[in-house]
Amino acid sequence: MTTIPKPRVHAKMVQTIGTQILQGKFKSGENLPSEAEICQEYKVSRTALREAIKVLSAKGLIKTAPRRGSIVCDRQEWNYLDADILAWTHNKQPDPVLTRDLIEMRRIVEPTAAELAANRAKGQDIANIESAYQQMKDALPHDIDRCCLADVEFHSAVLRASKNICLQQMVNMISAALGHMFQVSAKSLLQSQQETLSVHFDVLEAIRLRNSEKAKEATLILIDFAEKNWAALPNN
Repeated sequence: MTTIPKPRVHAKMVQTIGTQILQGKFKSGENLPSEAEICQEYKVSRTALREAIKVLSAKGLIKTAPRRGSIVCDRQEWNYLDADILAWTHNKQPDPVLTRDLIEMRRIVEPTAAELAANRAKGQDIANIESAYQQMKDALPHDIDRCCLADVEFHSAVLRASKNICLQQMVNMISAALGHMFQVSAKSLLQSQQETLSVHFDVLEAIRLRNSEKAKEATLILIDFAEKNWAALPNN
């Protein structure tokens, strides 16, 4: 019998059930086990479970119906832009269609954010972008995990520097998307990070010099690198 520590019961139940759905343990249109069965298996209260169900419903993973209980939604209803769902995807075999779609989403969002950042970034915003770049540089070639974390922070700092509240609220989504991309291309991360380091600097310098067109172009080059690395992986 699985036991979940009480202080994190709610969050753990959300992650556990969500991951099981993504892994296909519960398929679209199927019912989840009854409340009694789940509560017994994980030794949680009905209150904690019901709160978890509400969160999963908001993410589009499940829906509830009278006399039917909790039903797994069709995949097309899942909120793939949700940071948790993208993070849970790491626990399963990478989905090539999702990876392609994430690259396309980045191509739509990030160049515009960089363009706006070049026009609107304050001194502290530029300092944050530069700090993330420096952390990437210092981490290579010995600490690829640290470099990847700094890479995520670099792109997040650019989004924040756009001063567009809608783009700023996409930070978690872009961070999770980058995490997914790094997971997919784990075997080639060192080479790709070294190749793109100078382009990250180009983005930084373009924002610092208020060159919005250059910032946009350099960001597109970074995304082109990501697409190239993904396409070079087996089975793509």
